[in-house]
Amino acid sequence: MSGEPNSNDPSDAALEGLRNVARAGQLTRRPRISVGMINNMPDVALQPTERQFLTHLEGGADGFDLRVHNFALPGIVRSDDVRGRVKARYLDYDCLSELHMDALVITGAVPNATSLSDEPFWPHLTKLIDWASTHTLSVLWY
Repeated sequence: MSGEPNSNDPSDAALEGLRNVARAGQLTRRPRISVGMINNMPDVALQPTERQFLTHLEGGADGFDLRVHNFALPGIVRSDDVRGRVKARYLDYDCLSELHMDALVITGAVPNATSLSDEPFWPHLTKLIDWASTHTLSVLWY
């Protein structure tokens, strides 16, 4: 094998075209926007909320490389199925502060205690509010 592209393979031709554009300085990177979504909605609304916000964010991200990172506050009561979904599809909440976020979308949660400060998620929420005030450009409370 000579390592030369096979002229009959369309993927080789496309790759060579990209190389030529890059050599000519015409290939530019789209600016990136990173959005953290803290989804605390009840189990029945978790997936629809994911879809709704992703649809809206993608619709407004024309020309940008959009990165959406899903998180959930620890202490939100979940069914086994939804806990499994969150574990499989969401990033670990503890790594949020290590990532660069241009914006956060924070959804509401259904309170179970008589006082919000008695909720298991309360300490995480107050810490998130403090962090977001100095580490993001914008926060949307939903």
